[in-house]
Amino acid sequence: MLRVLLATLAGFLFTMFAVCAAYTWKEAEAQRWGELGYSWLRLDAWSRAWEIKEALAGAALTLVLAILAELTVQARSAPLRLLGWGERTAAHPLAILALALLTFGLPRAVASLSRPAPPEQSKNLLYVMVDTWRADHVGWLGYERPVTPKLDGLVRSGVVFERAISASGWTKPSVATQLTGLLPSVHGAVSQPVGGVAVNGTMLPPPITTWVETLRAHGWETGMFSNNPNILPSQGFDQGAAHFVDYVNHPETTADFDRGRAEHMLPDVRAWIDAQATNGRKFAAYVHLMDPHYPYVAPEPFRGTFDKTGLDFQLDGIVCGKWMNGELSAEDIGEAELERIKAIYDEEILYTDYYLAPFLEEIRRDYPDTVIVLISDHGEEFLEHGQLGHGQSVYAELVNVPLVLWAPQLEPARIPWQVRSMDVLPTVLELVGTQRSPEDMRMLGKSLVGIEDGHRLALMESGGDERPPWHWRAVSDGEFKMIERLENRPDQTETQETIPRLHPREAEEGSYMLLYELGADRAELNDLFEDDKARARRLRSLAEQEIESVYMQELDWFSTQHIFEFGTKSGGLGTDAKRLAELGYGELEGH
Repeated sequence: MLRVLLATLAGFLFTMFAVCAAYTWKEAEAQRWGELGYSWLRLDAWSRAWEIKEALAGAALTLVLAILAELTVQARSAPLRLLGWGERTAAHPLAILALALLTFGLPRAVASLSRPAPPEQSKNLLYVMVDTWRADHVGWLGYERPVTPKLDGLVRSGVVFERAISASGWTKPSVATQLTGLLPSVHGAVSQPVGGVAVNGTMLPPPITTWVETLRAHGWETGMFSNNPNILPSQGFDQGAAHFVDYVNHPETTADFDRGRAEHMLPDVRAWIDAQATNGRKFAAYVHLMDPHYPYVAPEPFRGTFDKTGLDFQLDGIVCGKWMNGELSAEDIGEAELERIKAIYDEEILYTDYYLAPFLEEIRRDYPDTVIVLISDHGEEFLEHGQLGHGQSVYAELVNVPLVLWAPQLEPARIPWQVRSMDVLPTVLELVGTQRSPEDMRMLGKSLVGIEDGHRLALMESGGDERPPWHWRAVSDGEFKMIERLENRPDQTETQETIPRLHPREAEEGSYMLLYELGADRAELNDLFEDDKARARRLRSLAEQEIESVYMQELDWFSTQHIFEFGTKSGGLGTDAKRLAELGYGELEGH
C-alpha cells in the first residue's frame, strides 16, 4: 500500500512539473515575451505556476495504474511487467526527491539566478487609480465643496495636470489604455461580459504589453491590488504581476464588510511595499480604489457630512438602467434627488481623501525614491447630458479626470495644457528609469516630462461588442471638441429599437456630430456643429492623421468593424456575477 501511495505522489509531482512547463511555454508565446526581449518572464511565470487540478488528475491516473500493477504483480506479459517496474521506480524515495526538486526547486532556482536587476538609479513606482472621480469634484481643481482637504495640501509638492483627458468613459478600456499606452481600439479591452453569450473584446489580450510586464521583465517586484471586477486576472489584467490581490472575491468581504475599502486596502499595500524594501527590491504597485463608485455609502463619520436632504434615494446600476429605459423620469429623480446623490458621492471622495493622503505622505517620506501617480479612470454623469452613471458616452463629466505626479526629479508645477491618460505610461517609464521594448513602441502617448507649452490632441472612444452598445469617437485639440456618434452595435440580447436613445437626434439619425468650444463651454452643453461644420470635420481629419502616423492604414478609427478582430471569449460572468450585478454590470451601461 505504501508503494502505491508513493507512486501516486510521484504522479502528482511529475504532472505538476510537465503541465506547468507546458502552460508557461504556451503563455510566453501568447504574451510575445521572446519577441519583446522579455524571455525571463517565462522563467518567472514557471516559478510561480501551480496547476493543481491537472496534477491531481495525473495523481489519480497514477493511482489506478499503481493498483493495477499490484494486482498483476505475478503477471508475465511484457506490458504488465513494465507497469510494475514503473511503479517501483516511481515509488523509490530518490525518485520522489528528484521530482520534488524538479517541480518546486528548479523553476525557482533558475528564475532567481537569472533574474535581471533594474538599471542603476532606477526608481520605485506607486500608481494609484481612484475609480469614478470627476475632475470638477476635486478641491485643487476648483471644486467649491471641501472634498479633498488633505490631498489639496499634498498636491502642492507635485505636478498637477489641470486638463487630463481619459481615453474612455468607463473602467476597462480606460485602465487598459493607461497600462498599455494604446487606444481602446488598439488594445481591444472594450466590452463587458454578457452571461451566456460569446463576446469580443472582454479581456485585455495576452499579446498586449502593460507597464507592469515591462517593469517585471526589467527586475522590479510588481504587485497589483484591485477592488474593481473589470480589473482582475479573469479579465486579463494580471499580466506581469508577481503579486495580485483580488478584493472583489476576497474571503473576508461580506454583505456588511468590504475588505477592499481604502482603509483596509492601503495598509495591505504598505505592508507589501515594506516587504519588498526589506528584500532590497525595487517595487512597482498598481492600486485600484473603488470607494467613489456607486452605490455611495460612505462609512461613519463621513456619512451625512454634505447630504442634508433627508432622502434615502441611492444611485446604483438598477436605477441607471431604469432611467435609461424610461422606467424612471424627472418626476422620480428631481433636483432634490440629484442634490442627494451628488452629496453622498462627495462623501465617498472625502472618505477616500482621509485615508489616501496620509498613505501617500508616508510613502513619500519613507521611500523618497518613488514615482507616484494619482489618477482616475473616468468620471460620473449626473444628468448633465441626460444620463446617470458612466459608460454611455465621452462627455466632459466622464473623460475629464484628475492627474498628479510626484517624482524625485520633478519640481512642483501646475500644467494648464490638455494632456492624455495615454501619456502617463511613457512618462512613468522615463521617470523610473527604463523603457519599452523597441518591438512594442506603437503608442500614441508621449512622455509628459519636460512638456512644452501647447495642448496635446486627445482622442476618446467608447463602445464594444454586445455592451456597451453605444459607439462614440471624440477628438479635442484643447480649444474645441468634436464628438461623433457612430451607429449602435446591437448585442445578441437587444435590437436596434430596444437600445435606449442618448440624444434627441437619435430618433431621426443613427450617427451625428457635435462640436463644443471648450474655453466658453467647459461643460459641453452648447453644440456648435451646425454653425461650424468645417471645424468639426477638421478635428476629425486631425484624429485620422494622428492615428495614421503610427498605425498607417491598419486602423479605421471611425468604424466599429475592428471589434470583431478582437479575441472572442466565452460568455458568462462567473463567480463575480453578484458583485457585477451590484455595480450595474448586468445593465446596458459600461463601468
